[in-house]
Amino acid sequence: MIYGCKRTATVTSMKYSTLAILKKEHYKEILIEFPDLQNQLKKSIYQYKDRMKRFIINSILKIEYF
Repeated sequence: MIYGCKRTATVTSMKYSTLAILKKEHYKEILIEFPDLQNQLKKSIYQYKDRMKRFIINSILKIEYF
């Protein structure tokens, strides 16, 4: 919904979780009330770095080039 594309991930819970569903039409209503929310969400998504992503980036940075 945030980027207007198809789903690109699957999430699997390792422990007990609570799931919530937000329909696209409700998301659009929220954006009318809070117009800057979408930009804040995009910024948070871009800045998020999980352990695997940090490991991959750090590993790539250690590779020496000619």
